[in-house]
Amino acid sequence: MGAAPGAETPWGTVTGGKFVASLIPDASNETSRVELRLEADEARTRWACITNLQFTLRGSSDPDETDVVRAQLTLSSDGASSPWGDTRGSNCWVNGCMR
Repeated sequence: MGAAPGAETPWGTVTGGKFVASLIPDASNETSRVELRLEADEARTRWACITNLQFTLRGSSDPDETDVVRAQLTLSSDGASSPWGDTRGSNCWVNGCMR
């Protein structure tokens, strides 16, 4: 886990940032799993600003096909704004398989 209460970079700023990576190895009859989670109270670039960002990527191996990874991507925020538009209470998720 990594935490950044506040950070300024050439690309933008973040407050209340946290990154968590979890790798769960397979047990005797289970599949291997991974979870990557990125959170921020606020992230700001010169193009946009987002509040209460939660970005999660989960993956697991397929028990029947060794070259397949099942994945789920979830993105949510309280709101985002840019010169091109604004949004409030955004949620997005994607499920899929990759070879």
